[in-house]
Amino acid sequence: MKLIRTCAVSLFLLRSATAGAQGTTSDSTPQTPAARYAEICPGKREAETGALVGRVRDADDGTSLGNATVTAEWLDLNLTVGRSSARHATLSARTSGSGFYLLCGVPAGVQVKLRTERPGYVAAPSQFALDERLISDVNFSLHRIDRDTTAAGRESIQKLAKVDVKESAVLSSLMERSGFETRRQKAQGAFVTAQEIAKHNYSELSSILLGVRGIHIDYAPCDPGTRNSGTRCAIPFLIGGASIQAKTGGRCIPHYYLDGAPFRDDFEKLSAVVPPERIKGIEVYSNVGSIPAQYDETTSDSCGSIVIWTR
Repeated sequence: MKLIRTCAVSLFLLRSATAGAQGTTSDSTPQTPAARYAEICPGKREAETGALVGRVRDADDGTSLGNATVTAEWLDLNLTVGRSSARHATLSARTSGSGFYLLCGVPAGVQVKLRTERPGYVAAPSQFALDERLISDVNFSLHRIDRDTTAAGRESIQKLAKVDVKESAVLSSLMERSGFETRRQKAQGAFVTAQEIAKHNYSELSSILLGVRGIHIDYAPCDPGTRNSGTRCAIPFLIGGASIQAKTGGRCIPHYYLDGAPFRDDFEKLSAVVPPERIKGIEVYSNVGSIPAQYDETTSDSCGSIVIWTR
């Protein structure tokens, strides 16, 4: 964790970020994004990385919150010859007494999950992506956990009788809460369960999709920039659509959803993130009329969706 120790340093960081957003220094001399980054993050800069600066405050009274932890999380995809992999990467920083923080080395152009934590406070995570300016000002407001339990309020709280709990409660999975089983019983699309996956020794996601109703797997040359030119990669198509982006004999490139959220990268990256042992269920909607509204993007290209749920 990187600790910003003084308010003066924090103010300098915010002034630098503001000047960076305008593309000038104090004497109006144009600066490159990399030069602005070097001002607040000394040392070697990794390619395609930037910085987040900002302040953490109390949402109720606006006071600055020191000793709060700001964490950025993302999937670091590694594409090498013949294979690809992904790892979970994080960066963290603590706020100064004035509530300021600095995170250097945040990847640009990647969706980053931001979390802010401090004892006695709570905040929902958020998503952010750095652009080509490389420096962004991101502020946070935290709510006190006990903000509604003042002394007067505590006196009026009714005391309840002791209750003995004999059964343990288990929170259902995101897939179950989404209505997966209900959709499967209605046969709205084609479904693959964890039990069916466990019966086979699948090596990758394309092996599971091969043979699923409504899916056709083609093998085309992989990206020559990241693969051997002789290597061929699996590309799933849905049968029956008419994709504006890729018309191939009545087949179209599907939209992907991972744990209920749209997955915008290509199939090769999706395969790296979800090996067969992590998959809990798959839904395939090739018939436009059967796609659930929350997974329907046919207004953009008339192609169906593949929804993947993980453990």
